[in-house]
Amino acid sequence: MTPRIHLAALIGLALALSDVATTSATSAATSAATSATSSVATAPLSGARSAVGTPAGGGQVPAASGPRAGEAGDADRAALAQLYQRQAQAWARGDAKAYAATYTPDADFVNVTGEHMHTRDEIADRYEGFLHKQLKNSRIHTLRERIDMLSPSTALIVREGCVFVGAETTCRPRTLSVNTSIVVKTAGQWLVRAFHNTLVDESKIQRKTPRPTPSTPAGQRS
Repeated sequence: MTPRIHLAALIGLALALSDVATTSATSAATSAATSATSSVATAPLSGARSAVGTPAGGGQVPAASGPRAGEAGDADRAALAQLYQRQAQAWARGDAKAYAATYTPDADFVNVTGEHMHTRDEIADRYEGFLHKQLKNSRIHTLRERIDMLSPSTALIVREGCVFVGAETTCRPRTLSVNTSIVVKTAGQWLVRAFHNTLVDESKIQRKTPRPTPSTPAGQRS
């Protein structure tokens, strides 16, 4: 009888130990899952998109600090402003080559007449004529702009402005335009990859809020 008692006791002990191990593993897994869920739920989110433009839920949690998605940081704003100043200064000098140098080698450029120029070289060639004929002694001027960061190396810029001719300091209605630029950063340098410009026809535009008069110097750049 003794061996049977010992065998039964050993079987009972093994079953008890198995139940303890299963309970511990389940508890640990539940705790880990709860901790992970809590971490994601409390992570700071910035709108519906992450800092690099990935849709929410795409497996990427936005950084807790720095500019929110769609916002340009101070360093990027300064670099983009410098790029614009290079364009404005080259235009004012009538330097088509320097103006075209602010675009990527494979850039696409559509002007207010709908002419499509492709590549930096073509932009330089066409503006060599424009800046010494139709646009001679002129300056570009910005009334307002909006910058959206599509990714850390891609920006969308929408500007409203005009062209000053000679000593002009006020935008004339027939020179008002709205343009859109896609600007990319390669090897630390911002350049325009695509540009599209359209003249403003106020008679065909329904605005929700009145637009400041053309002489308003808000956001002035020239």
